[in-house]
Amino acid sequence: MDSADNSNQDIEAAETLRAAAAQLIAAAERLESAQSERNENVGKPSMTTEPEPLPEASSEEEANARLVALDLATRGVERSAAEATMAEQFPSIDGAVLLDRFYGG
Repeated sequence: MDSADNSNQDIEAAETLRAAAAQLIAAAERLESAQSERNENVGKPSMTTEPEPLPEASSEEEANARLVALDLATRGVERSAAEATMAEQFPSIDGAVLLDRFYGG
C-alpha cells in the first residue's frame, strides 16, 4: 500500500467518524429536549379532571362494596375478575358502576 491509499483511507475513516458524531450529537439534543420538557412538567397538575366525590353510601353493604371495589382495583386484579367478585359478594349492588369509578370506564 502506498501513502496515497493510506491517506484516502484516513480521510474516509474521518468522514465516517464525523457522520457518526453528528448523529450522536443530534440524538443527545433530542434527549436533552425531551428531558427539559419532562422537567418543566414536574409538579404541575395534570390536565385530567378529578372525579366527583361519591355520594354517601346508602347502606353498609354499599359501603363495603365500595371498599372491595377499591381494593380489587388497587391490587391490580383484572377487571373481569373484579366484576365476578363483585357479583358474587354483592349481588344487589351494581358492581360495574363502582368498578368504573376505580378502573376508569
